[in-house]
Amino acid sequence: EMKAALEGTDEFSFPMVLIPFRLLRDLGRLCPYEHVRKTRPNDLIYLDSTQAAETLKKEGKTVVFFSHQWSAWAEPDPTRAQYKLMIASVEQLNVDLETVLCWIDVLCVPQRHRQTQTLAINALPVYAFNSDHFIIVSPSLTHEDTCVTCDAASYRQRGWCRAETLSFFCKHGLGKMWLADGKDGTSKLSEVKQEWVREGIRVFQGQFTCCHRQHEGMELCDKERLVKPILGLFGSAFEQRVDRPDVFRLLNPALFPESFAFEQKLEGGKILRQKRELFGDRVNLMKEFIEHSTTGATRRSTPRSSFSRFATAG
Repeated sequence: EMKAALEGTDEFSFPMVLIPFRLLRDLGRLCPYEHVRKTRPNDLIYLDSTQAAETLKKEGKTVVFFSHQWSAWAEPDPTRAQYKLMIASVEQLNVDLETVLCWIDVLCVPQRHRQTQTLAINALPVYAFNSDHFIIVSPSLTHEDTCVTCDAASYRQRGWCRAETLSFFCKHGLGKMWLADGKDGTSKLSEVKQEWVREGIRVFQGQFTCCHRQHEGMELCDKERLVKPILGLFGSAFEQRVDRPDVFRLLNPALFPESFAFEQKLEGGKILRQKRELFGDRVNLMKEFIEHSTTGATRRSTPRSSFSRFATAG
């Protein structure tokens, strides 16, 4: 189980789809993945493995991961406020815009095929982990359907947004993490501070839609689905704890709860309540695996990029 969790940080369960910045700028709005696939099929980039992502970077490409909230049920950005901030954000990075490839959920995750959509969603932590820049786009907007305010504060409360933040942080630390909140009416990009990350990586204390809906018709909570990828991220950070103490010291035990309270709404309105396991003792088991197993020893003495090739081949 520990080996599988670690190797999960080197694998995509669904190809990482990237859109060139020049195409994103031409679109004028955030479109569904299927629309771009149909109208510009030769422009999307598909990465089948983390090795492919490494090769892309060696060729001089820069991968930007956008993390944001949807401000309507039917579409992510009906006012185009988030799209405009995304464009302005990339233009502020100190990179050649022709080299920039972007990951944005609605554009890069299938929207109409549930099975492939689930595979891509499950790979979100690995996509973020393998990106070069992480931009949080969180202007103050009113959700068109719920009338709730969507802003930087609400972003930090969402469990999946926290999972994306943790994923990037585990590999890169605070470097190249940016916030675009449109504050004061500007599109200025600012660096994410440690205070933001300290709260923003508490994934399992975040809010999940499945929990809000009391898991009606669902057998698993998203928290349970996130255990394996986040355990792998912790293992990766533990391997690099000497080189990246700034990352590891923020990964305190409270981030990895042993269990949680699960509620499920059944037919007839009855509520099933259970105490379910999350990490149990897996964090300690991961430490022991890395320190004492043959595989753990191989990973400690082998650069991450080399191990990715080794793990795939083996």
